[in-house]
Amino acid sequence: MPQWLTILSWVSIILGLATAGVIAIDITRHRQHMAIMNIVWPVTGLYFPVAGWWLYTTMGRPMAVDAPKMEGRSPYWKSIFLSATHCGSGCVIGDIIGALIVLAMGWILLGQRLYSEYVVEFALAYLFGIAFQYFPIRAMRQIAPGHSVGTTPQAFIAGKRIGGYDDLRRFFGKTVPQRGATSYQPVIAVFAMTALVAMATSFAILGTPFTVQAAEWLIAFSMCVLAILKLQDVERFSTMFLNYDLLAQRWVPYGYAYPFAEALAGVLMVAGALRWLSVPVALFIGSIGAISVFKAVYIDKRELKCALAAQAMFPSASSPSPRT
Repeated sequence: MPQWLTILSWVSIILGLATAGVIAIDITRHRQHMAIMNIVWPVTGLYFPVAGWWLYTTMGRPMAVDAPKMEGRSPYWKSIFLSATHCGSGCVIGDIIGALIVLAMGWILLGQRLYSEYVVEFALAYLFGIAFQYFPIRAMRQIAPGHSVGTTPQAFIAGKRIGGYDDLRRFFGKTVPQRGATSYQPVIAVFAMTALVAMATSFAILGTPFTVQAAEWLIAFSMCVLAILKLQDVERFSTMFLNYDLLAQRWVPYGYAYPFAEALAGVLMVAGALRWLSVPVALFIGSIGAISVFKAVYIDKRELKCALAAQAMFPSASSPSPRT
């Protein structure tokens, strides 16, 4: 690495820490109306050295509890920037915590610590970013934690209320999915994505995407993703599973155990561990499922929605989200 780049990095870090420290000290005397901003502004200074102080004094100080009341509305771009600082600060905190965790634990992924940092930091940045957006919204609306995320924005055109997302699509002449309509999209999305991930993993490890191992990973990744979808609502999945699965109809607990068995087999197959357990489990649940679907469709002449009983694989496949 060039020496000038190392020097520039250290200068940026020192200035960032100094900016964050100065803002933090100033905030102790000028607390913000929105509590989360008492954290957001110092963190903003951390990744905006020097400029962060100007941003804080221009937009943050005027919003302090002891600041004079502002006349009129803030420019639109300021509102957008302030909203972005919530998520940006949460992501920065997640990145810092993730880097420290990986360093302390010594985690290595695919022979590189950097890859471990990518995974851990992304996950934590995502969680902290959402939290820093969610709690201010809940505080502003003064509503219970379980309600603010589900609130549907309402669209108005020329002073007339149009409604939610589906109503807006109808207003502009767009198609709106019908309740209970058969859809192949969830199935296509899952298997297309897991196939791409399997090929990408094969390319990263073996140097080519087209290998026997890639095919095995496709099966394993697909089982893991399908298990995630089922585990979102095990009770609902097991109820629909009873509609066609032969074993679940005779032994109800199998419907509850199925997602966990599928997840276990998928994870073990990805790891290539305990094949004496993962292979029999995968073959057992796969065979029972295939026989059950064949009987329901070709012998009993029943209609299973969402292609190959995807209604059972996707607990919410036949019930659109409450967007209106």
